[in-house]
Amino acid sequence: MAARIAWVDAAKGFAMLSIMVGHFSAFFMGSMELAMKLFIFTDAYHVPLFFLLSGYTMHEGFMGWGGVRKLAVHCLLPYVFAGVISVILCCIFVPGHTLGDFLFGFFYGAGAYRDHILFGDPAHVNAIGLIWFLPALFVGKVIASAVSELPVGARLPLTAALFIIGAVSAPVLFLPFDIQQGMCASWFVTVGSLLRKGKVFAAPPERGRVPLLAGILCAIGGAAYIAALLLNVIETPMYCNSTYHNIVPDLLGCAAACVTAIYAVRLLMRVRPLERFLVWCGLRSIALFVFHAITLSPGDEVKWWIHGILAGGADPLAAFLVTFGIDLAICFAAAAVSTRVPGLRYVLYGNSVPSAARFGPNRAGCGGGPGA
Repeated sequence: MAARIAWVDAAKGFAMLSIMVGHFSAFFMGSMELAMKLFIFTDAYHVPLFFLLSGYTMHEGFMGWGGVRKLAVHCLLPYVFAGVISVILCCIFVPGHTLGDFLFGFFYGAGAYRDHILFGDPAHVNAIGLIWFLPALFVGKVIASAVSELPVGARLPLTAALFIIGAVSAPVLFLPFDIQQGMCASWFVTVGSLLRKGKVFAAPPERGRVPLLAGILCAIGGAAYIAALLLNVIETPMYCNSTYHNIVPDLLGCAAACVTAIYAVRLLMRVRPLERFLVWCGLRSIALFVFHAITLSPGDEVKWWIHGILAGGADPLAAFLVTFGIDLAICFAAAAVSTRVPGLRYVLYGNSVPSAARFGPNRAGCGGGPGA
């Protein structure tokens, strides 16, 4: 296997932590202004960053049907594992739905509640939740891999068009297996692939050259996009639902925000303990994601439990830190244990748990890496 890229692993860890912060912030938005800001801030880049990084490490050219099968195993085994446990937990803790309702959501793959899905009574459909990301990653990477055979001048317009079609069509008729989210994801995967091809994150930086200038302009644009979201100039993107409120600004802004996040991570990596922590999280990002999805699978039941704590007079910031800390502890412990359980290790990591790169962020510019 080709050498891993240290900053890519760290950026995956940063994206995973941002997802967790964003989800818990959503539970406190009505009682803590900081929670709203955290939710908006992280929502600008967290899931798109995963897709973009996946494209950055993806090989050029169509992956072939063997590659498609390998990607399906990598994405869908964790989906099945998390989905089965989530369905069991929902049957225990979520009232008003039957096992059939939860299984329908599991096989349909809708991340959030929908009233316009095929073959389902809206009153009896329960969404599968956070793990929609995994089939969306599969669909997005297959599309991006197929179009990578085309010239650069065709790849960006084509995947941008797919993003727009996916974002516009999902609120009208939501297709199964996260097809529309995958269409949106193919844009970010393609952008990541072209960022690597253009050596935008080359190390050491090519001062005075086009790649460095392109990276700086993207970072500035990303910072401006995040600022516009925080100042309520534009509406927050709803990536889970493929319901982008500002389709073209979100198309460009989320990608630019990902570049901004990458530069921020590379700065954070200058602090060695932070580097090691982020890389550890990145190497186990799928496991952390799966266990985080499982802990939040009861959905509203978790939300109302937290609201009950706040209604009892608890300080919102203290409640946020405690409940978020509990979720972090569960997910980190489960991810650490999963590396030592052979069957579970295979489901979450494949043949072996990836190990960290032996080089720092300034020498890990354009090396190879795993495709997921």
